[in-house]
Amino acid sequence: MVPIRTFVFALLLVSTGAILTVAMALGLSGFDGSSYAMPQAIITAGERILVTPADLIEEPDVLPERAAQVAFFSRQSDLALAMQVPGAQVETRDATGTALVAEVRERTLGDLPFVFWFQVLIGVVSVLIGAWVVGLRPADWGARMFALLGLFLPTFAMPAAIYSTRPLAMDGTLFEALSTLNHFGACAFGAALVCLFLAYPRQLVPPSIFAAVFALTGILFVLDVLHILPVTIHHATVAVQMLAAIVAAMIQWWLSRRRPVDRAGLRWFLTTTLVGAGLFIALRAMPPVLGMGDNFVISQGYAFGLFLTVHLGLAAGLARYRLFELNAFAYRVWFWFAGILLVLAVDLALVVWLNTQVWTSLPVAIVVAGLLYFPLRQHVLERIFTPKRAAFTRSSEIVDLVFTREAEQRDEKWDTLLASLFDPLDSERDTASPVTVPRASSDGSMLLVPSFAGLDARRLRLADRGRRLFGPDDIRAIDTLLDLGRIVEEGRAAYKLGVVAERDRISRDLHDHLGAQLLSALHTVDAGEKDELLRRTLSELRTIVSEEGSGEQSFADVMADLRPEIADRLSLVGITLDYRVAGEDALLPATAASALRATLRELVSNVIKHADARVVSISADVKDGRVTLDVTDDGRGFEQEALDGPGRGMSNLKTRAAALGGSIVFAPAGALDDIAGVAARLKFPLEQPIAASLP
Repeated sequence: MVPIRTFVFALLLVSTGAILTVAMALGLSGFDGSSYAMPQAIITAGERILVTPADLIEEPDVLPERAAQVAFFSRQSDLALAMQVPGAQVETRDATGTALVAEVRERTLGDLPFVFWFQVLIGVVSVLIGAWVVGLRPADWGARMFALLGLFLPTFAMPAAIYSTRPLAMDGTLFEALSTLNHFGACAFGAALVCLFLAYPRQLVPPSIFAAVFALTGILFVLDVLHILPVTIHHATVAVQMLAAIVAAMIQWWLSRRRPVDRAGLRWFLTTTLVGAGLFIALRAMPPVLGMGDNFVISQGYAFGLFLTVHLGLAAGLARYRLFELNAFAYRVWFWFAGILLVLAVDLALVVWLNTQVWTSLPVAIVVAGLLYFPLRQHVLERIFTPKRAAFTRSSEIVDLVFTREAEQRDEKWDTLLASLFDPLDSERDTASPVTVPRASSDGSMLLVPSFAGLDARRLRLADRGRRLFGPDDIRAIDTLLDLGRIVEEGRAAYKLGVVAERDRISRDLHDHLGAQLLSALHTVDAGEKDELLRRTLSELRTIVSEEGSGEQSFADVMADLRPEIADRLSLVGITLDYRVAGEDALLPATAASALRATLRELVSNVIKHADARVVSISADVKDGRVTLDVTDDGRGFEQEALDGPGRGMSNLKTRAAALGGSIVFAPAGALDDIAGVAARLKFPLEQPIAASLP
């Protein structure tokens, strides 16, 4: 509730001030065309009073002597009285030189120029920003001084908005009072600025010194208002305050050399002060001190906008809201400002140096600027003022980290990689961090790296050994690094899965294919036939190792190739074969053809080894996009519990069937088609799932 109450109070206060300012501006006498025509004279019933340029000066501070100011305010009173005479007119001359006469009348809201509203708006915004900051940090002396800056800015901006936009004249006493209030606000603003740099980012002095600064400023203000001194010291007071604020800022800069967060805030203070208050002093306060009179670059009303720049920048630094992004922009502001000064200095030096060399000025200027100056400036831009960004080009490091088995070595390599990227002041592990994505702290001093690949989360503090803060580029670099690591981790897991699957495939094929072949060779008496079986076994071994089959094969051809092989194996042990292939022909994927061969060979091997059968019936067909293979025998059968035994044969058969997207079932005698012995049925679709690539 504290920020809300503070903000509401500030809104009521500044609204009241703005309403009074508008009311006083409307109370001044005006005339038609006052916003675009130059007054020449005031015409009353019996008198014509000429208007001089001195009557139209925007700010009486340009008059260096007190006597001239008194005469100016007296003249303003006379002109204001003349405009109040009934029937008074103002003779004007527009931009084309045409003489016009306008009746004096009361001002309306439409008569108030844009620069008036601009100054009022500056005062309103500054108060609200100051209230926002002090509401967030009410106990901080820096925030308090900043709030005073916001309060004193409308104190000098709003009175100036009234008298600097007067149509022609106003009561001299009121004019002088508003000018005095303007002086008070400017002096108090300067005192608050000095105290702000004494309090932020580290409080350098006790609060009593703040009071002393305001007291000294008050004394100087009273001396100036009472005209005790022979000269006006208002502008000198403001210039000295500006200098004192810069000195205090330089001290803070030196003391914060090992505190990047503080230095980043100071960088914003110095940047906004240099751009805002520095330009205001240079364009408004220094010319009268130097005797330049009213020769200003911009009008005072618009110059007050520079203070709003100061306020916005100081608010951003003081609140430390996402400071690391503002910090990067501060470098660019410094470079732009320094670049402008450098260009002006070099151009001035070239003009002076080449002033008498009429025939060589242009070519020499082209050579110096084109070949030396601009390349040098670009080099400075790239090497010094470009913010450093975390980058990495050695992707092999993250690959090596992911493939490292020992946890201790993985931790060490992860720390080394983070150090090479960011060179943090220190790094610590966070085993309980809930962070799932990388992020930086609000002030940029800490980078939180989430857990990754079994590694604990990390907290990195202050990049480049404490010389800079973490920013969006660092977050993006960690995001890229983690994404690369996850890709490598997924690749490593897929690699391990592939290795296991390939090992299982070779193991199954050795058991199902080669076991059947070797069993047949073992029972063969004929030497020539035994040699042929062994040669076939070696060929089968080469096929297994090289992932047999790479193209589609005809279902009829596969079954036809298997028939003589199975018949020979069964005849060696005295078993009769009943072999039937029915249905339509179809193309089998290579994996399905291999699995079909292996399954049929394993089922026949089981009959030879365990069934003690006389007849084996094999029936295969393709119908409605599905392959069905039935193998039955008239042997002694088996108990259902045998299906869950420790042998690899049954497990291999079930694995192959599942990989094909099908199933294999076994039944005791009579369970299928009323055939005695053991019946096995394999079913699988012709359309193979992805898992079938791992038979």
